[in-house]
Amino acid sequence: MQLSPREQVVYGFASRGYTGRYIAEKLCVSPRTVEHQLRAIYQKCGVTNRDELIEWHELSGRRAARSINEGETK
Repeated sequence: MQLSPREQVVYGFASRGYTGRYIAEKLCVSPRTVEHQLRAIYQKCGVTNRDELIEWHELSGRRAARSINEGETK
């Protein structure tokens, strides 16, 4: 998955549960822009909504941690 730098920022906020309006205020963009960026992120992550994005984020983190831990034991 390849996110643009701005999508990475929006993803970081969204995966922590922040609202689109909050994200927009922090990034000085319109809520509509955030919605557009979220749709692009959902498509790239293969999810359809924020709840699935948060779940995807949590699962990705666990997979990464497991890979790191397995690498340390080899």
